[in-house]
Amino acid sequence: RPGGGGGGGPGAAAAPGAAAPPSGGVLRATPDAVKVAKKEGVTLASVTGTGNFGRITADDVLAAAGKPPQSAAWTSGKAASAA
Repeated sequence: RPGGGGGGGPGAAAAPGAAAPPSGGVLRATPDAVKVAKKEGVTLASVTGTGNFGRITADDVLAAAGKPPQSAAWTSGKAASAA
């Protein structure tokens, strides 16, 4: 079919090591995760989500980029300012 997706032709299989989206091919990510992925140059399909129902969080993207999670930085900053 011209323009029809879903075919099983060459290149239809996922690349080895690529994460398969959890529910029926839908990739779920928080808005912050999308922003961080763009900033860090991380492809969301390569990130394994740890949020609800496999949702990708900003911390998941940062971990994939080899950086410390935002939540740890936020927590330590909040604790420092409260002291």
